[in-house]
Amino acid sequence: MARMGVTEVDENLLKFKALEELTLSANRIITVNSKNLPTSLKVLELCANQISDISALCVRPPPLIHLGLGSNKISFIGDYLTGDYWKK
Repeated sequence: MARMGVTEVDENLLKFKALEELTLSANRIITVNSKNLPTSLKVLELCANQISDISALCVRPPPLIHLGLGSNKISFIGDYLTGDYWKK
């Protein structure tokens, strides 16, 4: 769903219980809440959006092996990218 004008990732995504890869690059997403992501997700590509805050993404995230956040406007990372938030 790259370049489709997507602005949010809502709870409807949870319908896809076996979803393992999701590419939402080059859209207009500002934030992603991990509660709206299927627990089966392994790859999440969010490059080239308008994400500035990743805190909602880091609360009980799915067990990702890849998280693409390049070319966003992230202003604060803090310790959100440590093992405290991203368990194996």
